[in-house]
Formats: sequence, C-alpha cells, structure tokens
Amino acid sequence: MNKQILIAGIVSLFFCSCNINSVEIVKSTDFKTGLVEVKFNLKGLYFDKHLQQETVFFSDGEEFIKTYSLQGGLLDSIPLKNIVGLYSRRPHFVLPYSRDTIFCGQYFGEGIAVINSAGDVYHTVTVDDALPDSLKGLILAQHFIPYPLTTPNKILFRNYLSWHGLMKKEYKTDLNIVAQHGFFCKSFHNIPYFIELNNIFSDTAEYRLGLYDYYKNNFAENNASMSESGFFKEANSFVFLLCSATGKIFKINPNSFEVLQEIEVKSQFTEIKSSYTYMDLRNKTEALKTGELYKSVIGELFYDEKNGKYLVIVLHSVNTQEEFDRFEAFNYRPFSIIAYDANFENPVEYNFEGNTYNARISFMCSEGFMIQRKPENLTVHNYGTQTFDLLKFN
Repeated sequence: MNKQILIAGIVSLFFCSCNINSVEIVKSTDFKTGLVEVKFNLKGLYFDKHLQQETVFFSDGEEFIKTYSLQGGLLDSIPLKNIVGLYSRRPHFVLPYSRDTIFCGQYFGEGIAVINSAGDVYHTVTVDDALPDSLKGLILAQHFIPYPLTTPNKILFRNYLSWHGLMKKEYKTDLNIVAQHGFFCKSFHNIPYFIELNNIFSDTAEYRLGLYDYYKNNFAENNASMSESGFFKEANSFVFLLCSATGKIFKINPNSFEVLQEIEVKSQFTEIKSSYTYMDLRNKTEALKTGELYKSVIGELFYDEKNGKYLVIVLHSVNTQEEFDRFEAFNYRPFSIIAYDANFENPVEYNFEGNTYNARISFMCSEGFMIQRKPENLTVHNYGTQTFDLLKFN
C-alpha cells in the first residue's frame, strides 16, 4: 500500500476518533530549508508576479529568505546581510509583497527596511518620520502588514505606547513604580489601536489613526492583556484583528477602520479568554502564568476563496508547566481549526491532538490549507526539512 495513503488513512481515522468532523491528508510536500525550526513570523506565501505563481517563503531572520514553489522546489535565496546590521536587532517580521519589494521590520518599530531580491536595502521608513512633534517618541509601532495586497504603498501598524517616552514627555519619572503603572494603563486605555502610514515610498509619508474605542470597549483600565491584545492580518479585502484576551475576532473595514463584525470564537475543547493585571505582570504572579503562558490563543485566520470559508486556528490552553513543556510552549499544542462560512456563521470544528502539527506554521494557497507536520526521526538526510500536509476538511 502507498505510504502516503496509509498515513492519510491513519490520520483521518485518528481525527474521526476525536471529532465527528474528519480531516484527510491530500498530499505532503517537503521544503528543504536548512532550518532547525521555522518561526511563525518568518514564513508565509505571496503571489510572485514575475513568475506568475504562488511562492512560499521561509527565513532564519539573520542570513536569508528562501523562496519555493508549492511543490517544494527552491526558487531563490535572498541574502539578509544588509538588513541585519541596519538596526539593533534582527528582523522580527519578513513580509514579501513581491520578489523585489520585501518588507523587513521590528516588533517595536525601530524601522522597516524594504529590500529587493539581491538583498539590497533601497528604502527605509519609521513611524516617527511621519508624526508631528507632539507624538514623536510616544509610539512604538508594533506588528505591521503592508496592505492592501494590490499596492505596497501603505503599511498598517499596531499603535503601542512607549512607556519611557510617555513618562519623559509627561514629567512622570518622579512617581513611584505603582503610580507609573497606573498612569501608563490610563493612557494606554485611551489610545487608538491602529496607525497607518501612507505614501511610504515618497518624501511625504502621512499617518492616520483609527479604531479609537477598541481598548475602552474591551478591556478594564488595569488589564495588562490589552498591551498584548492580539495581532491582525488582511484576508478577503478586510483586516481582521485576532484578540485571544477577549476571545473575539474583529472584522474591520481597512478604509474607515469601522468594526463591521465582532465574532466570538467558541471552541468545544478549550475556553478562549484570559486577563491579568499590571500588578500580576510586575509581581510575576500565578495569574500571569495562567493568563499569558497557559492561555488558549486565536493563532491564525485564513480565507479559503475556493470554498468561501474562513478557517480560524485556536491553540488550546494547558494547565500545568509539565504540559507547557511537553508541547514546547505554543509550538505543538493541541488545537482546533474552526471553519466558518463567508458570514462567520455555521461553524464546524476540527480537533487535533498535541504533538502532531505546528498550527501557526501554516498557510492558505490555491490548492488549500497547508500545515507543518511535527518533525520525527530526524537523520542527516532529513535534518532541516519541513514537511507540510495539504489537508481536506470533510
């Protein structure tokens, strides 16, 4: 019997035993990246207009970005040596718009560099460049996406408040630490979530703020979860904010920043919600561990254009340090994939046990949903190879 068919049969049987909704492996593809571990923020897929094909990319964040066909064939290796020394830290995000427009950026907004396929840096941009003096030094633009996919001339950031910038600007450095925490929380609670930069390739970059009531409407003032309240991405011409702390997905109009829909994500297998205070954060209490490390996570969202469905990945919570370690923190946790229709109705949940797949190392392509299988029995021949399964949801 063909080995792949045998594996698919076993896996389908395994999933059926956990859940009446079954999953099949359609095919498996090997990507020989040379990486020991793929980071979720250094991988993905984009459409290469030059080659007229979907392109998978992986990066180590230090030396290269490698691009592949959907069949696993290496297309290119783009050097990162020119970007690594540009800022004080290596890139935390790599987001190709095209083969010669690749955005490399930091978590806390030191800047974004744009490189071409030769690895040359031909443009840089920071949020401070576009801000008025009254806001300079206050905003640490965290997490970003270039959008919409039809133009690379806009970048959407999460607006994160600088602790040190705020204290210095407001002359609050003489307060004790508890009072500083209170002042920071109150200030954070009142900022808009998004900051958008326009015309980033010109000399007149402009900024726009949006989603003003997000923190006020969803968090208590002393809730530290608001400072790490999820990430966002573009899918199906909308922006989606995935907030594990509230257990919600916010569907947002990228032009007006209007919240079009709030989707409460409910799983049969885990509770999706967590919170902890700034005092928990300061004192490293058990509530912090439960709320930050053991919590469930809304880990990804994809739009399956062929079937008109959204796929939402939920990493399940754990209860003990032993479980946390056994699943390698968030890497190989048990997880669910919840399929919704185009209106986020009629959810169908597919359950996966732990140590099977790395749920966040996944992407949606024209063929369907692909996810990295946990490496096993590594030898000199398959070391540095990531195997992705194309899944079919029944």
